[in-house]
Amino acid sequence: MNILPKNKYAGDIVIRFLFVFIITIVTFTSVLAQDINKYHGGIGRGAGVGVSAQAMSFPYVQVAVKVFLEGPYSTDNDNMSIALKTAGFIPVTSPYSEDPRTVNSVPEDVTDWVLVQLRSAKTDAAIASRSAFLNKSGSIVADDGTTAFIQLDAATGSYYIVIRHRNHLAIMSDETVVLASGSSTLYDFSTGTDKVEGADMVLLNSGVYGLYAGNANCSGGVNATDYLKMKTQVGNNGYYDGDVNLSGTVNATDYLVVKPSIGKNSNI
Repeated sequence: MNILPKNKYAGDIVIRFLFVFIITIVTFTSVLAQDINKYHGGIGRGAGVGVSAQAMSFPYVQVAVKVFLEGPYSTDNDNMSIALKTAGFIPVTSPYSEDPRTVNSVPEDVTDWVLVQLRSAKTDAAIASRSAFLNKSGSIVADDGTTAFIQLDAATGSYYIVIRHRNHLAIMSDETVVLASGSSTLYDFSTGTDKVEGADMVLLNSGVYGLYAGNANCSGGVNATDYLKMKTQVGNNGYYDGDVNLSGTVNATDYLVVKPSIGKNSNI
């Protein structure tokens, strides 16, 4: 059945209208996709992401966390060192296999990569994982280096928040935290041992707590094997797990940081 008008002039008008309509729809869809990607990227779901960018998916929740690492923490300014960033040693690809994503550049004032995970129950496996940057002030930030929350692929609900670092003992929130897509409430691990499962964090300063340093082999405990790994890396400059104070060099200072943590184990 011929749906075009018999009049040739009228038929041309219909064809041109259909052509313009199709082009408009395609253009609108493309622009909308770019805008959505730009918005989500800026808050931790792909901003500056390179070849291993994660596909955008829904639903998601916003997570705002503050946490300190013992190794690079300084009581002089209540901040962590950014020596690795200053020296250009922090890789653009996350070291965590659970989310080994790549960014174009590491933002300013970053101490290191961390891995943020969500659990539905304390003993369950993680239902979502996100590699993110830890700012020197303790905030886990998006790829722009300033947005103080990140996004994880999970539905709105209550979750335990897990924080992992490549040479510190992992921690988990002592209670579930309500997470949603449209807002985020800061969960500050640094204020006390009551914020952590097992109440096991190291006192860094008056009223300030952090993750124990020294888990250089990521075994979940600090022991002689961590010393052995550090020993094989002594004298090296760069991004090494044996560099527990994140100074950019593995040396005797790292041994001194680890020594008080010997015998400590993660409670997750």
